[in-house]
Amino acid sequence: MIQLENTAVQSLPARRVSAEEFCDLARQTKSSVYRPRWEVLRMLAVGEAWGAAAPDGTLEAALLVLPLEADVSLAAGLRALEGGLPARGFLLTPPAGAPEYLPALLKAAKNAAVRRAPPSPVRAVLEWGIGSPQAQTLETYFSQGFALRALRPLQTMAPLALLTSAPVNTRGQEVWVPLEDATHLALLLARGWAAVGSRGERGNTALRLVSLHG
Repeated sequence: MIQLENTAVQSLPARRVSAEEFCDLARQTKSSVYRPRWEVLRMLAVGEAWGAAAPDGTLEAALLVLPLEADVSLAAGLRALEGGLPARGFLLTPPAGAPEYLPALLKAAKNAAVRRAPPSPVRAVLEWGIGSPQAQTLETYFSQGFALRALRPLQTMAPLALLTSAPVNTRGQEVWVPLEDATHLALLLARGWAAVGSRGERGNTALRLVSLHG
């Protein structure tokens, strides 16, 4: 398992942030999800912005908690992927900002989504971008009970990693796949596997995949 660092930073409380604060941070992030600006404003109009700040109050990391039924591109793409309108629930957008603040931010945002729709699993997306997302970022999601369920583009967006907090049986058949092998990883996920953990392997990272079919 990848070890998380900067415990003091991770323990700082996360909070709701204003639309202006979120837009300022998102503007500094290379992201297909947070472009164009008018789409970000649409997401802010229907969702909640959550952020983690440094001790001096400077916003360091943030993401959005979106209703799955929201009329925005990200939610619509997920609905199309799942074959229609999913059950009531919420979607966490990719985090923007400093990764060391993600643990506290993710925990607060997930709790906010659970409070608003208790019976529903929380979904989340991460931008895959060029290469692979940082191993530590995925490990942070795994530590909060998320499983990686798919790797594919949504509509015209760049490839996204799709995660869900729905419980996964982790005692069945398993394989380890290098994080850099996106093609093999996407194929196994599409065939009913889910990534639930990671480990360092000869200087690289391998993801632990379990079969959802036992």
